[in-house]
Amino acid sequence: MGILQEFKKNKCTLVVSLSANSLDLAKAAVAGGADALKVHLNIEHQAAKIKFGSFTEEQANLEKIVKAAKIPVGIVPGDKVMATEEEFDLLERMGIDYFDVLAEYAESWMLEYDGMTRMIALNERYSFDRLLGLAHQGAEAVEAAIVPHSGYGERMQVGDLQHYLSIASVLDIPILVPTQRAILPEEILVLTDTGVKGIMIGAIVTGKTARSIEKATANFRSAIDALD
Repeated sequence: MGILQEFKKNKCTLVVSLSANSLDLAKAAVAGGADALKVHLNIEHQAAKIKFGSFTEEQANLEKIVKAAKIPVGIVPGDKVMATEEEFDLLERMGIDYFDVLAEYAESWMLEYDGMTRMIALNERYSFDRLLGLAHQGAEAVEAAIVPHSGYGERMQVGDLQHYLSIASVLDIPILVPTQRAILPEEILVLTDTGVKGIMIGAIVTGKTARSIEKATANFRSAIDALD
C-alpha cells in the first residue's frame, strides 16, 4: 500500500520525517504507529540541523530502512543539489514509494515521473495562482510547508489554519502539513477540520532520538485514532 492509498483510507495519515537516515529511528517510528516515513538526500535539514548526503553516501541506509519498514517510505531528493533521473530510477527499484520536493527546486521531468508518487512542497512564498496548476501539471499530493523559518517551533496559529483551509479548498489532491510549528497531538482535530489529509511530524515535535521519536509518534497515533 502506498502513500496515496493511506490518504484515501485514513482520516489523518501520520507520516514521520526522520531526523537521520537511520534504521533505528525508522524502527522507532514504525513501533510508535507511523503510517509512512520520509527520508532525505542532498540537503541540510533546517529543523533537524543535520546534513544528508548523496545517493551514494546514503544508499545502504535507505535500503535497510525500506526493507525493514513495511510501510510507505518517501524521500526528499534534494534542493539546490538534486538527485538525478537515474538515481530516481534506483530509488524506485529500491522500493521508495513517493518523492517530496519543493516546487522551486522541482525539475520539469519530475512532474511526469511515473515511478513514485509525486508530492510537491510549498514554502511561505506560495501563491494561489500557482496552486491552481499543480494537479494539472502532475502533482499527486502537496506538502504545505508554508511557515517561515522565523516561526519554526512556535505554537500553531489561527492564521496557519486559515492558510491550510484555503489551500485544501483550492486543491483536490491530498494536503500534508509538516510540524514546522510545535503542533500538539490534541490539535489534530482542529487541523483535520481544515481539510488536510495528514500530518508529517519531524524533529521539532519528535526530537532526534529513537526513544523520543517512538513516544511522540505514539502520542500522535493515539490522538488520530481518537478521531474515529
